[in-house]
Amino acid sequence: MPAGTITLTNNSTAVTGSGTAFPTELKANDFLVAVVGGTTYTLGVKSVESATALTLTTAYGGPTTGGLAWTPIPNGTLVGITAQIAADTARAIRGLNYDKQNWQQVYSASGNITVMLPDGSTWAGPSWNGVSTKLNGKLDKSENLNDLGDKAQSQKNLGLGDSAVRDVNKLLVSDSSPSVPVMLQMNSDFRNVISYDTLGEYPLGLSAGLATGKQLPGSGVAQGGFVGLINARTWGNNSAGQCSFQIAVNDNVAGFRRTYIANGTWFYSNFLSWYHSGNTTRASDGTLKAASPVVKIFANGNAETNEESEGVTVTRQAPGVYLVEG
Repeated sequence: MPAGTITLTNNSTAVTGSGTAFPTELKANDFLVAVVGGTTYTLGVKSVESATALTLTTAYGGPTTGGLAWTPIPNGTLVGITAQIAADTARAIRGLNYDKQNWQQVYSASGNITVMLPDGSTWAGPSWNGVSTKLNGKLDKSENLNDLGDKAQSQKNLGLGDSAVRDVNKLLVSDSSPSVPVMLQMNSDFRNVISYDTLGEYPLGLSAGLATGKQLPGSGVAQGGFVGLINARTWGNNSAGQCSFQIAVNDNVAGFRRTYIANGTWFYSNFLSWYHSGNTTRASDGTLKAASPVVKIFANGNAETNEESEGVTVTRQAPGVYLVEG
């Protein structure tokens, strides 16, 4: 706090001091601050005449008062404060203008907008009209996709094939079945079926794939030998297990397995071979007999075998002389 007190006179530029040292506290263009009756007066200094006298730049407009405490403010300090106030005011006005512009875009622009944030950065996003437009194109959950504009194209976009929208023939397939009424269009690997005699271990409906001799007891095929297997599990419960069957064929055997029930569970039987022209001969009475190994030799040296003699080779060594091996 500076030394002494001052006296201010209404409508006068003269300031007198008591116990003051104006030359050490003030110079031209500085400011003197005093509080008179609760009102703060900031007065510019035009000149300093002595330690107890100075002249103001403009006349004091308050009531004449003596014995006032006072505060000197250097010109640079007050200018800095004023400049900061001006800068803060400009920033506030600029922010207010940005707010007006931002809200104008939010409510009146269409599509995406870019708004200015208080820190000077920007943010891009949808306007209110843009959001409304997007919402107008939404699907109604209660419609369960019935409000799709192009259902066929939507099906393609989801990667769904024709079978995804084909109705099932309910005359043949029960619509209450828990299974999917779709024909398998790939091979099955029945080698993975451990309990190969149990009907319930195989899939419902018609399936086809690879099996081994191990899974076809009684077929005569080696345990690791491959067999093509068609499995027909024709009913989903035990009420018609007798209608299921398996057909197995490879280059040596052809036959089937039927089913039987034991203790309430359906099983496949041992393999039953089919008789056909490859493993039978026709007797003189026209009946078919299980064939023994037969090799037919022709005059040109060619030979024909049946299933029982498959693998036999014939070599013509001389007229009427043939070597049969195997």
